[in-house]
Amino acid sequence: MNKTFRFIKTIRNRSIDVSIWVVLFGLVFILFFANDQYTNINNYMNILREASFLCVAALGMTAIIITKNTDLSIGTMIALISVISFKIMPVIGIWPTILSAVCLGILFEMINGFFIVYLKIYAFILTLGMQYIYRGIAYIITQEKVLQVPVKEYTKIGNSNLFASGSFDGIPLPVILVIPLIVFAYVLLHRTSFGRKVFAVGNNEKAALLMGIKVEKTKFLAYVLLGFFNGIAAVMISSRLWIASAEMRPNYEFDVITVVVIGGCALSGGKGNILNTMAAAVFFCNDIKYNKSVQRGSLYAVYYSGDAFGDGFFHSQN
Repeated sequence: MNKTFRFIKTIRNRSIDVSIWVVLFGLVFILFFANDQYTNINNYMNILREASFLCVAALGMTAIIITKNTDLSIGTMIALISVISFKIMPVIGIWPTILSAVCLGILFEMINGFFIVYLKIYAFILTLGMQYIYRGIAYIITQEKVLQVPVKEYTKIGNSNLFASGSFDGIPLPVILVIPLIVFAYVLLHRTSFGRKVFAVGNNEKAALLMGIKVEKTKFLAYVLLGFFNGIAAVMISSRLWIASAEMRPNYEFDVITVVVIGGCALSGGKGNILNTMAAAVFFCNDIKYNKSVQRGSLYAVYYSGDAFGDGFFHSQN
């Protein structure tokens, strides 16, 4: 009887894990027949391009939420990294700037992680405060102005297409760039000892500690991982927009967290899947012209409240 119950439970868990994919393909199917624009593959490429900018930071945020933490500062952090990058780019060049952006992302998240993990400051409070600090520094650097990209070739990262042919505009470069990042994040979280530690810490910190897992180190490294992806996201977004300012991509952090929750991460920790996060990013970036704010606001309310009362709609139940 117990074996039968466990088997049914396993099947149920798997069906819930793939539900975001069912919704995504269902949405594509409906739009294909309901809107003539969606019979053109170039529109799907544009959606994938926008999803890639969201997906990059969401990959790192997945690890953070699995460990039962969060980061509300990533939007202004990315703005600050972009502002600094535009300032130093004419001096050191494009490639050193990209490397510097990644290093800055890691450094900023190491600061966040230190205060949250080792000084035991609540992640919500600390990152909300850091959000204002990062924005303030960006205002000081830019003197409240919008910076234009100093080297035009830099914009190719976010705007170029490859393999164009005939009426097909090609595959956006950001989509190609995000694929190895997804593979890296998937292998790291689902196929390594570090990933197993992340899930163990998120499920039960005390049990993880008794198993010999260094809980604080694991949490801190999760923030370092988020910083790595934030740096890359800053490069991709700023190159796409051609500008950098203290107010670029408002509410980006809420979009990222919503995508991660839609993809199956429980805010209570211990659950998450990189591939589901990827699918959720595409679902979230579907090009619905009307009531976009209503759509996003509804997603915020429904998924966060769903997680508060249980595990949300797309979460495996234990």
